[in-house]
Amino acid sequence: MATWEDVWEELPADVRLALEPAASAESEAGRTASLSQEGDLHPHEKKILALLKADEATHIDELVEKT
Repeated sequence: MATWEDVWEELPADVRLALEPAASAESEAGRTASLSQEGDLHPHEKKILALLKADEATHIDELVEKT
């Protein structure tokens, strides 16, 4: 079974850099990092994003059942 770390390591370096939150921006804003501006997302992507939680793992089968 792959972990998020395995997936992270397979991403191209430029993608990993784009996804890493800036430490100062996060502490100043008190917000979590975002992969994309919500307005740029397709409605299906918004629905899946709403189901994901930063502090809790969600199995892909659970996402499929809820969408």
